[in-house]
Amino acid sequence: MGTRLSNAERTLKRREPFVGRWQLAGFNHDDSSIVEAPHCSWGASVSLVLYASAEELLAQVQPRRGLILEITADGSFSEVADGIVEMPWINVYGEMEHAAQPFAGTVLDGGKTALQLRPTVEGAPTWLPPINLDGPTLRYNDGDTRVHDRVSLIKGGDLHRSVRMVTDDAYLTRICLRYERVG
Repeated sequence: MGTRLSNAERTLKRREPFVGRWQLAGFNHDDSSIVEAPHCSWGASVSLVLYASAEELLAQVQPRRGLILEITADGSFSEVADGIVEMPWINVYGEMEHAAQPFAGTVLDGGKTALQLRPTVEGAPTWLPPINLDGPTLRYNDGDTRVHDRVSLIKGGDLHRSVRMVTDDAYLTRICLRYERVG
């Protein structure tokens, strides 16, 4: 019988394939109204779209370069832009931008096949939700706007980043980013 891994060891093992430097290869995004899912309450319907992936947007990714995402073994990440990278972006304050606004932070466990990205900010802003050890952790939540940010690996070894924003429990913005490993 094998040795059972601790939560910390399991998280390190899950993080290993993501560690490295990733260069933005393309993006896609869409905006829509949230529709109630069959046999679900409105709150459950909102959660379903907020925490889901945006992999279906990968098929129509528009080429884009100029952004490097680095994920380290110690559980941190950072982004660096080479100039202005024009594309839809949700900044750390839950606001839509027309260009990437790189930030750094902590990588959290997102289940067996994904990690979650959470910004590091000064002080203890009220919009930075607590870390949820039993499920998804939001990147931003001011009560009206919630943002979830997750990364997963896709076929071919590329990294898929899905950033989803729900506003007023009625509107959904999905941003899909595809990165290629560069180191």
